[in-house]
Amino acid sequence: MQELYKLFCSFTKVKDLFSFLKTNKQQQDIRICNFSGAVPLLLLGIFEIVKKNLIYIDTNKEAIFSYYETLNSLISSDKLFIIKENIRPEKDWYQNSSSLKIFLLSEDELNFKLLKQEYWNRCQIKISREQEVKKENLIRWLTDTNYEKVNIVSEPGEYAVRGSIIDIYPPDLNLPVRIEFADNKVVSLRYFDSVSQKSVTLINEIEIFLNTLNKPVHVSLKELLPRDTVLVMATTKLNSIFNFFDSPNSRRIFLEQNPSSDKPTFDLDLEKPFHYYGNLKLLKSEIDSSTIKYLIVLPTQSQYERTSYFLGEKPIYIIGELKCGFMSRCEGVCVLTDEELFGKHLQKLRPRKFRGQPIDDLLGIRKGDFVVHIDYGIGQFEGIKRLKVQNLEKDFIEIKYAKNQKLYLPVENINLIERYIGTTDEPPALSVLGSSRWLTAKRKAAEAQEKYLKELLTLYAHRTLARKSPLPKDDEWSMLVALSFPYEETKDQLAVLEEVYSDLESAYPMERLLCGDNGFGKTEIALRAAVKVLSGLKQVAVLVPNTILAYQHYNTFRTRLKDLPVRVEMLSRLTPKSKVHEIIEGLKTGKVDVIIGTHSLLKPEIEFYDLGLLIIDEEHKFGVLQKEQIKKLKSNIDVLMLSATPIPRSLYRALIGIANISILNTPPAGRRDIITQVIYWDDDFILEKINYELNRGGQVFFIHNEIKSLDSIYNHLKSINPKWRIRIAHSKLSEKILAETYLDFLAQKYDILLSTAIVETGLDIPNANTIFVNRAETFGLAELHQLRGRVGRGSRQAYAYFIVSEHKNITTESSTQELYRKRLSALIAYSSLGAGFRLALRDMEIRGVGNLLGVEQHGHINKIGFSLYRKMLQETIARLRGQKVSPEPVLSLDIPAHIPEDYISDNFSRMAIYKRLLSVEHHSEIEALKEELIDRYGKIPQVVENLFLIAKIRLFAKEAGVEKITCRPDEIDIYWQGKKFTTKGNWETLITTLKNLKISN
Repeated sequence: MQELYKLFCSFTKVKDLFSFLKTNKQQQDIRICNFSGAVPLLLLGIFEIVKKNLIYIDTNKEAIFSYYETLNSLISSDKLFIIKENIRPEKDWYQNSSSLKIFLLSEDELNFKLLKQEYWNRCQIKISREQEVKKENLIRWLTDTNYEKVNIVSEPGEYAVRGSIIDIYPPDLNLPVRIEFADNKVVSLRYFDSVSQKSVTLINEIEIFLNTLNKPVHVSLKELLPRDTVLVMATTKLNSIFNFFDSPNSRRIFLEQNPSSDKPTFDLDLEKPFHYYGNLKLLKSEIDSSTIKYLIVLPTQSQYERTSYFLGEKPIYIIGELKCGFMSRCEGVCVLTDEELFGKHLQKLRPRKFRGQPIDDLLGIRKGDFVVHIDYGIGQFEGIKRLKVQNLEKDFIEIKYAKNQKLYLPVENINLIERYIGTTDEPPALSVLGSSRWLTAKRKAAEAQEKYLKELLTLYAHRTLARKSPLPKDDEWSMLVALSFPYEETKDQLAVLEEVYSDLESAYPMERLLCGDNGFGKTEIALRAAVKVLSGLKQVAVLVPNTILAYQHYNTFRTRLKDLPVRVEMLSRLTPKSKVHEIIEGLKTGKVDVIIGTHSLLKPEIEFYDLGLLIIDEEHKFGVLQKEQIKKLKSNIDVLMLSATPIPRSLYRALIGIANISILNTPPAGRRDIITQVIYWDDDFILEKINYELNRGGQVFFIHNEIKSLDSIYNHLKSINPKWRIRIAHSKLSEKILAETYLDFLAQKYDILLSTAIVETGLDIPNANTIFVNRAETFGLAELHQLRGRVGRGSRQAYAYFIVSEHKNITTESSTQELYRKRLSALIAYSSLGAGFRLALRDMEIRGVGNLLGVEQHGHINKIGFSLYRKMLQETIARLRGQKVSPEPVLSLDIPAHIPEDYISDNFSRMAIYKRLLSVEHHSEIEALKEELIDRYGKIPQVVENLFLIAKIRLFAKEAGVEKITCRPDEIDIYWQGKKFTTKGNWETLITTLKNLKISN
């Protein structure tokens, strides 16, 4: 970018402007015209010439951000000021107020409230390593400034105290900070990851800003801005600001494309370049035949590689940020950006702050949670109880079973239990200790698993025998379509594309399942796969479960492939009957290259000239007979299946060897977390929020999942505001009317779509960014997650409001109220993008299983729970492949081992650490967890060290295939391969014996 900036400053008319500014310092008002896309370069040049603070004011916020990106690549960020999300401008302002800066602001941000400078020191604490700080004073300050005390810090505004360690998450930082004390001296300062809870960076000092002020004293940003400044205005419409900055030492510059004034005007004579809209062949011919110097500014390395493939090496390529280009005929220079090349500016990915729960929340079990013991069945976790057995203090897990039976499980055997996750939110029946019913349920689940997996393995074995023509590695069509993608690909997308391309370039038919949250790029992957197949002169079929999805895919494919010599058609109820025969004939003769349709594609009369790829969206939504027809259609062609359901990582690991699964879990550029709120029905609130959305040009989903009362909701909403344009949609309407309703809503003929939950999947309306869900407590967590996914599809901030009934109208049963509370609070906690994987701890996991394993497995899952089902699945796969499956060893060891409350005070966190430590699969994990505990909680007590010894013994026993170890005074019994071995000695002797058994095993 420095090369471009120097070239711009060398233009004759630009030098004339800078010379005037330097020599005519008293001239206040100046006008500049014909500057085209060079605004950020112009701002930097003015700033460096006049050597004053520069304030640039524009009405276009997107332009401001774009100029910031350009300037940030040319000067250090401490010379730039912009109001950004998650940045506290008061800190940025005061810390750098002594240096000259460029301020990039919109008109409304001039009234942004900042803390007065004299109050700044009261609102922050500076802490450095080796500093003397009284812990109790720091804790009191955190409490006084509204930090919330928690057990585990995961969100901004929280703090936690654990012995010698205090964790704090200041609201202006992207990472929380961990402070370790020795008495009242700070011995260590480090940032840590709020998810893993592990330290990531050592630091020497930190400034901790208050969470909120109880009595804030603020002033507008406008009043704090320097008066001795250069004010650059994007338009003369901002006259209201002039007087405020009217001082003898300030200068005002107006950027106007068509000035009409007697004030000094400088014409930079820069034109807008021609837009090529992806026609790179035309551009290349112009570059090759022209004497003009071409500079191509592209935001990413991948964009450069793809573009240079078509344009060659004659242009000068610059990797950097520039919103749009400019051309100077007199200088013989043309600067082009992706805006001119492809018609859209690439949206780059920016680092995101994760907002969710840390890993311990996924592993810990709370009192009242249901658990599954591999031998005894489903019980209810009552807590951790410390008992004295043979003069040794140990922790036991207390589990309640039916008929008030109790089981006390030593913590070293915690891996024999799993959290129970069923197919519904309904609580399971507790098992009866000693009953055969549990063993029968487990046996039946194992038999069903084995039958299913044998069929699956056989299917994959048959697929490996099939052959097809591999596609070439490189093709121009794929490169052109990739260049027209308006976003920077996520790492996930690039990795999945590599997997898909590898499959297509292979001689074996592809069968790949692609999973990911709504809007995470599955369609783009499918489209790129289609283009590669089309370049090999084969046809592509896209099969979808409903008319709405068919129309959406048809629109997307037709738009993105418009520059390629291919014909895209659709077969659905929206297709005119007069055209259906023509399309079917085109498929037979090869005149139709891409066909997108519903189950109509499966009719016997549909024949393909040369089908190369079948894309199936949401296969689980097709019926049994349709699935049989799909199997016949697959034969030896490439198949890509898309699923909006996140597949749990544990299930993914279990199936990775027998199924090709790809996962997208990173949100695309520009997407924001959806602000989620649980409310009671309030007419005023609904009026305010819907009007807010409509006033910014958006639309609203209003979900009410009862057809018979939709009309009454319609009338009530109309009574709130008669001007709202509302359309009703529900499942009893014909598919054609539903499709027309969707198209009318997409065309913005209506403000509000009042609907049942049929909009849960399929609808993609970027302009709708507010959703209300009435009686939210009646929906499952997965349904609510899917409904919320209807909004937030673009870069605009989205809102989800879940309306719950008053408690007296829900139920008087406290257990049910607790269920609703947990469900809705979990949804808010996991409002971050990609949170589908974290929601997998509830019915999200089950829906993932349903997609892969089929609904016939659900009954077995419900009886034994998902976690145990997944564990058994892994073992069954290993056994069917001839691999040894080691049992979970039952340990009875006379070692004083537990986690004291004064080391980890929270029962939930202690349970999570027990689970992690005594479930490790590799010895390296034990050492890593020890380092983590020291990092999070400080020096490890001896009784906790003993837990690590038990973890080692358990792992060695599992590797050796030992079923059980029992300690008696001076003797240790080892049960291995149906025999009992007795040894004498210490724990080192036991570990050596287990190592030897492992070798002989």
